[in-house]
Amino acid sequence: MNNVWEKYYPSNGYTTAFLYTLKNFKILYNKNGWLKSLQEKINTPYPKKLKENIIKRNLMLIKDKPFASYYEQIEKAITRGDLVSVNHRVSAFLASYFDIIFAQNEILHPGEKRLVKFALDNCKILPRNFEQNIENLLTQPNDKTMQILDNIVKDLREILY
Repeated sequence: MNNVWEKYYPSNGYTTAFLYTLKNFKILYNKNGWLKSLQEKINTPYPKKLKENIIKRNLMLIKDKPFASYYEQIEKAITRGDLVSVNHRVSAFLASYFDIIFAQNEILHPGEKRLVKFALDNCKILPRNFEQNIENLLTQPNDKTMQILDNIVKDLREILY
């Protein structure tokens, strides 16, 4: 809680997922009021510095990192025909991608289930071709995987700058 909401430390995807759970669970027993006080802290405006840090870190991971970005790792895994590695890196890419989208919209990350639907239902700002790009990416790998990733990053940048 303190590292994310008060010190603004981003993660490699899922930065605010625990806070989403904390904010939304029903407290059944809370003798000293500790959980309620944490929920009250989260029920404040989304910290601007946290938003900036999540976007900066995760954008760097998906494509801007000089060496070994997820993009580069996916490309190398495809070249060597390593389907397990492709799947693993695409998952990491998408974790960071969704972390950026939720931060840009200043909403807490809901975790790993039904992310496309959650984003469509709750995010006012989404990259162009959001749903189609993800569908195309996840019917991979094929000869268009890197072009799809390029499109995803380009479309994401359009909502940030």
